[in-house]
Amino acid sequence: MNHKKMRRWSCRVAAILAAMVVVTVQPARASTFDVKPGGLICTTFDAGTSQSTVQLAANNHSRTNESIPAGDFNYFDPGALDRGQPGVFAPGWSSWSTTFPAVADDAAHEMAWVLTGDADILDTRASVQPFARPCADHGPAITSVSPTGLVLGGGAQALTIWGRGMAGATVLISGAGVHVATPAAAVDQRIDVPVTVDADAPKTPRDVLVKTPDNLEVGCRACLQITDAPSTAATGAQGPKGDAGPQGPTGEAGPQGPAGVPGVNGATPSVIHVTSGSTAFGRDRSATATATCPAGTSVISGGHKVDPSSSVEALSVMTDEASGDRAWTVKVRVLPSRGARRLTVSANCLSTKP
Repeated sequence: MNHKKMRRWSCRVAAILAAMVVVTVQPARASTFDVKPGGLICTTFDAGTSQSTVQLAANNHSRTNESIPAGDFNYFDPGALDRGQPGVFAPGWSSWSTTFPAVADDAAHEMAWVLTGDADILDTRASVQPFARPCADHGPAITSVSPTGLVLGGGAQALTIWGRGMAGATVLISGAGVHVATPAAAVDQRIDVPVTVDADAPKTPRDVLVKTPDNLEVGCRACLQITDAPSTAATGAQGPKGDAGPQGPTGEAGPQGPAGVPGVNGATPSVIHVTSGSTAFGRDRSATATATCPAGTSVISGGHKVDPSSSVEALSVMTDEASGDRAWTVKVRVLPSRGARRLTVSANCLSTKP
């Protein structure tokens, strides 16, 4: 072998050994993933098809996009491994939606989304789905029930349910001895429905379920109580009426007192709609805004709008709830952020005027 061939062979060996060293010391990619499932955000249950659309979150703690395609480190169990989950995760929080069938209470009802070794466990029972936190951007929601208690016996009692997405909906109440009539009114944010309670109905907490014309269901657990009617003090037999005494002199008229508070039957509830200012998203790609109700009212529901919207961006709603008696606060993060975005929050306020 001449010297030129020896040098070529030596170079090839050195290159092969160097490649082997690189492969040997390269850490397994799976061990560097820093993406974890972030939990269930909300659920919309379709009773017509007996399936739920859920929004799930993920949190990428690294500073770069992580590619984790459906497979060994990104899968569902049991059933289909791939349910449309994302395969690329931007830094920070993100969210996405999937649909799964609901099952009977006596069936295997736990489904897991496993991401890099951690799992979010979902309860898929049909009896549970309507009572999960409702999604803010679609489907109905219940924010309050008034009154919170119905009395045993007597005639029909008026029950008002506040929320959103309830136009044309019907109402169901769990348990025996409670009879729900057709709603007198069922608009987007309010249902008025007569309810009759039997005198011997069990005094147990009841669930309230609202069902829309397109078969979406939402409910609140144990949000209605059944109570005894107010008792009336017992009195003895009335004695005979005595003779009238002589009428005394008429006194001078006293000063007129202040006007009394209107009775319940004279009160007229009304809903006032307010909005916050437009808030820009910050460097962390999030924005927080609050809509405040005027004095003399209380907040009953709220919503938000991101403008301009974009179909290529994922909105992660981190806060969407009442923040006191007269305020509704929303915090939203946009991933990825392309261009300027602004957040506006709206609130519905309940006022009772004489």
